[in-house]
Amino acid sequence: MSKRIRRQTPRAERRLRAMELSRLSLVRMALVGGASLTLALVAYLVLSRIPTVTQPHTGATARTTGYAMAALGQGITVKGQLLEGPGVQFVVVPDCTPLAPIMLLVGAILVFPAAIRDKLLGIAVGVVFLSVLNLVRIVSLMF
Repeated sequence: MSKRIRRQTPRAERRLRAMELSRLSLVRMALVGGASLTLALVAYLVLSRIPTVTQPHTGATARTTGYAMAALGQGITVKGQLLEGPGVQFVVVPDCTPLAPIMLLVGAILVFPAAIRDKLLGIAVGVVFLSVLNLVRIVSLMF
């Protein structure tokens, strides 16, 4: 009894090759992505302990929160990183800034297989979105 060897069509061979390449791409993306996100997290943990790096960001977050509270009709005083309101005081610390989520977002976007233009657009939109979301979070704490 002879076995028939069935040859695949060129189209099927191309499909198989593409699947193998896509598996390799996924593995590569996972490895590079994991390394990138780990690097972003380590960079944040190191940089968040250096006052000359964090003070501009915490001050900007405090001022932005003060402007938002003033727009909502709340009497908030901003002194550096301190937010004072009627019966409430907050000190804006580095964890109150959107830096950690932004760094993770940028790391994730950079490893995703897309055109540079799309990556830059994603980073710009993501930074604005995360900054607004962080502002809403801090303003909600003041109420």
